[in-house]
Amino acid sequence: RTIDSDFEMRRVLSAALERGEMPAPLLAILLDTATAIASDFELASLLIDVAKAQPLDAAGEKNFFRALDSVGSDFERKRVLSELLRRGALGARTIEAALASAMAIQSDFEAASLLVEIAKAQPVEGSLRAPFFRAAASVGSSFERGRVLQVVAKRGDASEETLLEIIKAAEGMGNFESAQVLLAVAAGRPLTQQARAAYIDAAGRLGDFEQGRVLSALVRNERR
Repeated sequence: RTIDSDFEMRRVLSAALERGEMPAPLLAILLDTATAIASDFELASLLIDVAKAQPLDAAGEKNFFRALDSVGSDFERKRVLSELLRRGALGARTIEAALASAMAIQSDFEAASLLVEIAKAQPVEGSLRAPFFRAAASVGSSFERGRVLQVVAKRGDASEETLLEIIKAAEGMGNFESAQVLLAVAAGRPLTQQARAAYIDAAGRLGDFEQGRVLSALVRNERR
């Protein structure tokens, strides 16, 4: 804690991590000490080292995300969260914490890129559905939000509830972006009666050209 240089402090703490798995109390001290690092790059680099090498119990995750809250750079925060996701087989609690952290990312591109990674890695179902779509709603760019929603729609395992959330989330976007999302929905499995009604309602709010494309895709979906 007496080391003023962010680089040198990170170097010391990273060296401690190289010794192998830490007991939870020691890891908590390390993460608490890390919050003294002002450089987003150095703190993010340390947290990436933690994500790669250390198992995180409930207390460890809490300390990890508290330290991550100190990272102001959108790019660096996303870099840490991406590394955490690469661990695979993460529990719902960890994914929900990552989604909450993602909502602090101001860059639409970085936030959307992270959500795309999550959507490709696992189903957006159950307890993850609500926090995922809250995070998607925080993406201001219609293009970037549409990019996220299309990835979820193209998953073959998307439930009716998830499809309804996708259609709802497409509202308020530009005609083209909304249409692209609906086309992705229609490219999947046949829609239930409720999803079909929501789809047609959403199509009715589009311009004539995009509406025609979207309804034609629905017809093709029902002919399969």
